[in-house]
This record gives sequence, C-alpha cells and structure tokens, in this order.
Amino acid sequence: MNRIQKIATLCVVLLLSSCGIYNRYEYKETVREDLYGTNVEMVVSDSLNFGTWDWKTVFTDAQLQALIDTALVRNVDLRKAHLDIEAAEAMLLSAKLAYLPSFAASPQGSVSYLPSSGTTSTSYNLPISASWEIDIFGKLTNQKRGAAALLDQTREYEQAVRCQLIASVANLYYTLMTLDEQLVITRQTEVNYQKSVAITRDLKEAGQSNDVALAQMEASLLSVTASLRDLEYQRAQIENALALLLFETSHPIQPATWEEQQLPEAFPIGIPLTLLANRPDVRMAEAALAQAFYETNAARSAFYPSLVLSGSGGWTNVIGDMVVDPAKFLGSALASLTQPLFAQGKLTAQLKASKAKQEQATLDFEQALLNAGNEVNEAFMLYQVSLNKAVLLEEQVAALKRAADQTAWMMEYGNLTYLEVITAQQSYLSAQLAASANRLEMVQGMISLYSALGGGSDRK
Repeated sequence: MNRIQKIATLCVVLLLSSCGIYNRYEYKETVREDLYGTNVEMVVSDSLNFGTWDWKTVFTDAQLQALIDTALVRNVDLRKAHLDIEAAEAMLLSAKLAYLPSFAASPQGSVSYLPSSGTTSTSYNLPISASWEIDIFGKLTNQKRGAAALLDQTREYEQAVRCQLIASVANLYYTLMTLDEQLVITRQTEVNYQKSVAITRDLKEAGQSNDVALAQMEASLLSVTASLRDLEYQRAQIENALALLLFETSHPIQPATWEEQQLPEAFPIGIPLTLLANRPDVRMAEAALAQAFYETNAARSAFYPSLVLSGSGGWTNVIGDMVVDPAKFLGSALASLTQPLFAQGKLTAQLKASKAKQEQATLDFEQALLNAGNEVNEAFMLYQVSLNKAVLLEEQVAALKRAADQTAWMMEYGNLTYLEVITAQQSYLSAQLAASANRLEMVQGMISLYSALGGGSDRK
C-alpha cells in the first residue's frame, strides 16, 4: 500500500469515527441523588434495596404464595409478554443472519420440437446464485444492535408485567382479608343492635321507653344489615378480580387472618441509582432509548455506499446456439458498490425523524426516572402515615368500645336515652372499620414500595 492509499484509508476511518455510526449507546447523564424526594430517608448502600428481596421473603402467607405461583404460570398478560420476547428473539436472529450470504436456486428447463427434422431437443439450467452484503458502513451492525435493544425492551416489559402481577395478587388477597375482617366486625355489630332493639322493646312494654326510640333502634339495625350486603358484594367483586388474574373461573377464596400474617418491619430502599438496576419500566425506557440511538445510526449509514458481492454457479447444457450433452459448468462473480446520490430527500427526512425519536426516547427515559422516584416517595409516605395512624386508631377503638359497653349496660339497668346508645355503637363501628381500612392501607403502602423499587422482577 502506497502513501496515498494509506492517507485515503486513514481519512475514511476518521470520517466514520466522526459520524459515530459504529458507536455504542451510552447514557451519560448523572442520576440525581434527590430522586426519591426529601421525605424518604436514604440508606448507605443500594445492596440493601427492599426491591431486591425475593417476593416469597416479603409475602410469607402460604396461601398467598400459592395464588401468586398460579398467576405467574397462568396469567394471560404475562404469557403474551413471553410471546413478545420470542418474537423479538427471532428478529435479533434475523439481524445476525444478515451478515451471512444468501443463496437461491432457480432451475429452468425446456423441450423444443423441430418439425422440419422431426427431432426434439431438451435444454436446462441448474444455477445457484449467491449475494453477500459487506457491512463496511455499519448498516447491518446498527440493525443488529437495535434488534438487541428491542429484545431487552421486551424482556423488561415481561418483568414489569410480572412485578405488577405479584403486587396485584397481593393487594387483592389482603383486600379480601380486610373485607372478611370488616364482615366479622359488622356482623358482631348487627348482633349488638339486635340486643339493643330487644332491650328497647322490653323497656317500651314496661313503659320506660316509647315508639320513637324503638323505631330509631330498628332503623339503625336495618342500616347495619344493609351495609353487610354491600360488604358481601364488594367481597364477591374482589374474588372475581383475583380469579381473573389467575385465568380461572370465579370460585371461593378464603384468605388467612391478619393475626396470622408476618410482614417485614423494615424496608431499606437504597440510593436512587438502584432504580436503574431493578425497576423494569426504567430499564425498558432505557432500552427504548438505545434502540432509537441505533436507528439514528442506521439512518446515518444509509448515506454511505453499500458493497454487495454476488455470484452464480451451476450446470447447463446450453452453450451459445448449440445443445450439448453432458452439461457444462458455468460460473460468474460480481462486486457492486451503490452510492445514493439523489433520493428525493428521503434519507435526510429519515435521519431527522430518527433524531426526533431519539430525543423523545431520552425525555421518556428521564421522565421514567422521575416517576420512579415519585412512586417510591408516595409509597413510603403512605406506609409511614398508616403506621403512625395505627396506634391512634387502636386507642380510639379501645376507648369507644368502653363507651359502647357502658352505654349498653346503662340503657338496660340505668337511665340513658336511646340516642346516646346509638351514637356510641355507631362511633365504635366506624372506628373499627377505620382501623381495619388503615391496616390495609399500610400493607398496600408496603406492596407499592416493593413494586416501586422493582420488587418481584426476578433478576437472575
């Protein structure tokens, strides 16, 4: 190679490097340390991230684990996401095979009859052609990398579906548990109201009460009974929703009780960088950004020439104007270099469109990071607030129980109006239901925090 050829080769290398068509995707922005907000206390190491815990460590209830296992096998959305992965794997394989030459066989034959001589001649061609595109300007490389990024994206989508499925099954299970507890509370309240109605009726017959008091007591009893029907309907709805996630027809599901639950007491959440390592939606957004990056590179490489090597070889018994037997071997080879000169502005437009999509993907990725931090913040605060309320609500329930018991005793043996009894019983019922709902909110906060940190994503 002479000096001019070396200089020309160096110029080509520098030109390709400056265009960046061979560069790999790399996100260069720094993850903000305040991504979680100011309400969440940080821990030192992201290795303690709550989201890295196995879901069976978080949800220890045996029946809940069985339901989640069933959902992970049967759920339609998760199965469809797995099929998306298979399609993306096939596309990546196709992009890898594009580096190899392609072959085609096109046999031909004919029979001719010459009336003048009464003879028949047979001719045939058995060619095999080959074509091979040499990837000197990164077109095939960027297509392959883009396909790999798409595969990463579909895998992260499957992880996101898996994570959400685990959270949904757990939420519905604990909601069923809460409704069962509220049904027990309301049924006991119904029994208490029935006793109060009976006492009021006896007092009326003894001349110590009146029809107004009896009517008010009976109306309160009917209100409690009606609320029982509402709770039963809500329970049936949750049961149906849970069966749907399991891809099963509706059937009775009897959860355990709150007293049997052993839930984590501490939730280390790690530093914000952990979101990049665990959250499937964030990783999916970054994979989409990488795919857009390679699409832009592919659009740039379209401006450069394409080098294609082609050839054919085979056998024929046709040589010139003569029919010859046996067959002869023929071969040919061709190299073509195609440089786009005028494409009606399509290549420029495609490059601009690819750059715009890449910018959009960058914004989507950064927004995904902010959304992730916000979800962690909200879930952590929901858990903390519910935890702080739990002690207050339990004290309120205990106080109102004493008041309800005392008013019931005074109504039967003392001088107390029916309004005071109704008020005490209604307040006690409301406090019990509020404490039960707050317990569910606290667990939902824990589940949301686990999900917001990428929990259940099954990282290998």
